Amino acid sequence: MSAATALRTDHLHCARLRRASRLFARQLAADLGRLLMERNVSIGEVFKNEQQISLASFRTRVVEIGFTAAPHEIDDVFATLDADGGGTLDFEELK
Repeated sequence: MSAATALRTDHLHCARLRRASRLFARQLAADLGRLLMERNVSIGEVFKNEQQISLASFRTRVVEIGFTAAPHEIDDVFATLDADGGGTLDFEELK
């Protein structure tokens, strides 16, 4: 296998992993949504009436309501929900 072929193969493999990671994060986000509904927790309660929530606060609050996932998975869910990529979630991003 030539170096160029190996590089293309690695690039395709990485792209597939990123796509799978995004799909898994979306599934976890859906799981979180179901948990919020099951526990009758509103988005306002997650935000604790703040306008925005940081990654650190998001981690703490979703664990407090009983969401179980590895820290990096919670980070992936946050990144998936952070539509504008601003590093915080606002209420509109979670509607």
